[in-house]
Amino acid sequence: MLFDLLDRLLHSKRDLSCNIGDEPVHPFILNRWISMYSTQMAILINNTGNWMYSVFDSDQHKYFKFLQQFLPRVPKRRIFYIKKNKQPNQPTDDEHQKKVEILARNLELSEREIKCLLEYECQHRPTNTN
Repeated sequence: MLFDLLDRLLHSKRDLSCNIGDEPVHPFILNRWISMYSTQMAILINNTGNWMYSVFDSDQHKYFKFLQQFLPRVPKRRIFYIKKNKQPNQPTDDEHQKKVEILARNLELSEREIKCLLEYECQHRPTNTN
């Protein structure tokens, strides 16, 4: 349903009047997937679609029609979902727990206090050390 709608909006530009599907697609999700196509599409969606979909709140079909007319036809390609990058040097939970236990024993503090201190230190650590 979502990907059929994306195909009709971005690639084929076929008529949207036929039944697209039974499940409703929220404009936010559609905008998100269109913006993941390329940086140029993200700029277009951010400057128009993200604030215009509230105007078409009562009728989503009109919003889809607007997008179909507004967005340029682009070649078909796979849209990769943008994921958050993992932190490269994150210690494993076992290693982290062992370090917390050692610190708690040596500093004569509870493990909970050590975890709170470590979280505080991470939040208030200066990012630039120049």
